Amino acid sequence: MLAKEIKEIKENKSNRIENVYSNLGYVYIELNQLSKAHYYNLKALEIRELNKDKQGLSNSYWNLGRMNYKLDKLDSALFYLRKSYKMGNEMGNLELEKKTSGLLSIIYEKLDLIQLALKMSRIHEQIKDSLVNKGTQKAMLSQQLKYKYEKEKLKNDAENKINLTKEKEAKERQKIISYSIGIGLFLTAFFYYILIKDYR
Repeated sequence: MLAKEIKEIKENKSNRIENVYSNLGYVYIELNQLSKAHYYNLKALEIRELNKDKQGLSNSYWNLGRMNYKLDKLDSALFYLRKSYKMGNEMGNLELEKKTSGLLSIIYEKLDLIQLALKMSRIHEQIKDSLVNKGTQKAMLSQQLKYKYEKEKLKNDAENKINLTKEKEAKERQKIISYSIGIGLFLTAFFYYILIKDYR
């Protein structure tokens, strides 16, 4: 039991370290400090390969591909980006497929591989449209649910108002009936009193 917990702690610790390395690598790419970016991305890649972390590996490949593209090392960039694209495709990670296919298209065009550039560009656009359509569908569904909720709320409010009006009317009728009975009893008692008084 203790050995299992220690193993889990080590795995969690390495996951945190690889993410730190990867994040540092990403930041250094953005800062255009590519030698530091290379160092940290390779450290993250080593750990992710040991852990067989597909999601992490695909991100490391993406970072290394971008970094090599910025260094104008197009062959190395292609190597990592193809791996990233393939893993993104296997995992169904559309966001990763979109960005890798876009950069692959640019690199293929620079290398005068026009057919491959066109293919990746089409894939990039299809995925982008698909993601937009999913976003639009979510927005439409959200609007439909909101409309349905508001419609139900208005219907419930109207029903509550009708029920309150009916209850109020019923109370008013009950009040009128009570007053009528009270007046009727009073008049009956009054006439009875007059009859008894006249009869004596």
